[in-house]
Amino acid sequence: MKRTDFDEFAHSYDQVLAESLNRFGADVGYYHRYKVKLVKALARGPIESVLEYGCGAGANLGLLRDAFPEASISGCDVSSESVRVAAARHPGCRLFDLAAKETPPGPFDLIFISNVLHHVPPGERPTFMAEAARLLAPGGDLFIFEHNPKNPLTRRVVRDCPLDDDAILLHAAEAERLGVQAGLRLIRRRYALFFPVALKILAGLERYLGRLPLGAQHYVQFGKDESWRPL
Repeated sequence: MKRTDFDEFAHSYDQVLAESLNRFGADVGYYHRYKVKLVKALARGPIESVLEYGCGAGANLGLLRDAFPEASISGCDVSSESVRVAAARHPGCRLFDLAAKETPPGPFDLIFISNVLHHVPPGERPTFMAEAARLLAPGGDLFIFEHNPKNPLTRRVVRDCPLDDDAILLHAAEAERLGVQAGLRLIRRRYALFFPVALKILAGLERYLGRLPLGAQHYVQFGKDESWRPL
């Protein structure tokens, strides 16, 4: 297993992902919109600042800006070329190159982490989450979305996708544990994306299915209390 070089895919990420998903009748844009819409519905309190931690080439940044039009939108990533592409696509957003030691100037009211942790080696995940927790404002929300390894179709998509050469999938329980170990408070843990795009008319049923470990992805929502201290 090799580490995926996201600098190499910075200009073709969307196309490669779409090609991988389209073989199964999927629409990558639908999944991006689905997750941002869900975050908007579940986020608590006023949102004045949003950070996508691991924004890649910026596929979600425009959606986050539309969902939270009054908020400042920021993104950061370890792929320098992806950050450059994202900055060109979204000049109204603030972008930070983690590889160049640029640190997002938190705190942020909302932090969005979508399909990032499976690219982080397991031994480095606690440090990753500790930094994300540090950047979250007290009273803010942090969302983690990840592929569900219990779903056989998801495992097949990940196996065949060139972007996931280094993927080590994590279960929802591990995502929850990482956040709690970072000192965050669990708000909810659910499964999502039970229906393909062709059956998106049934998406409203997902509110009743979220505890079933059958969805293509899982998500965890955390809050940060005023008493939070770095661990």
